[in-house]
Amino acid sequence: MSRQKRGDSSREIFLVLGLFLFIIGFFFLLENNSFFLNSITGYTILEVNSSYMGGKDTYINNGTGGGGELFYERNFGGANTFQVGNDCPVGNCAIDYGLIWWNLTDIPSNASIDDVMVSIFCESKVGPTATVNFTIHPLLHYWEEGTGSDVINSDSVNGSTWQEAYFGNNLDDGGAEDWQANGTGIDGVEAESLATSEHQSNGVAVWYNFNETKLKSYIQGWVNGSYENYGILIERTNSIIELEIEGVCQFTSNEGTNASNHPKILIDYTEIAPADIIFPGWTETAQNTTSTPSYG
Repeated sequence: MSRQKRGDSSREIFLVLGLFLFIIGFFFLLENNSFFLNSITGYTILEVNSSYMGGKDTYINNGTGGGGELFYERNFGGANTFQVGNDCPVGNCAIDYGLIWWNLTDIPSNASIDDVMVSIFCESKVGPTATVNFTIHPLLHYWEEGTGSDVINSDSVNGSTWQEAYFGNNLDDGGAEDWQANGTGIDGVEAESLATSEHQSNGVAVWYNFNETKLKSYIQGWVNGSYENYGILIERTNSIIELEIEGVCQFTSNEGTNASNHPKILIDYTEIAPADIIFPGWTETAQNTTSTPSYG
């Protein structure tokens, strides 16, 4: 046998031996390392409307009206639309904020959120042809939708207003039922911005969509319990800075007749199976005995 042939044979032996050791090592890790048992159980796209399982939406208004109306005391939770923006019917501009909450309990708490899209449908626009854009903030306080349709809040209506998170306290004293300040304050509009609508539009009957990394991270916190899910507040972007510039959209609410236009959140997620802990050398006999198990 030539020296060349002996060298080729040696290399083949080492290659076979190396492949054999790799396979043995792989199966050892598979059996004894819980990392490999954290398997993805499925990729899911979930669409939730605000009308689903107790979801809610409304808007709050700080206006006083020309006829003595106190809109900051009124609830709009039973209306077919909720409006957001700066409303200037007689030159005295008022601010409208939208409030939305979705029931996300169908998503497992161990899910990993891959993407999020919030969509709201603008039925009609009031104001000049200037473009209108919107920004989302997290709500940090429990609130009620209420049953009112432009009526003074009461025990029977029991909804959110500019002054109240729900009926019972409008003293602005930081109490349990109260916003931290009129118009939500740090409970909403002064909280961090999560997303701004992806496009500006002069038109009406259009969808406004919100999709940003910060929004996705916050929804992840809702799902895994890092944050309490109180929903979101929607404001016209720079509504306070541009207070005297009219521009408001009337969005379809969960009372709207066309359910396909209700406020919705689209969530892509994957569910991670919990890791099994497997001890090296733990035999089936050891698992099924009441005596102290042995290893090795």
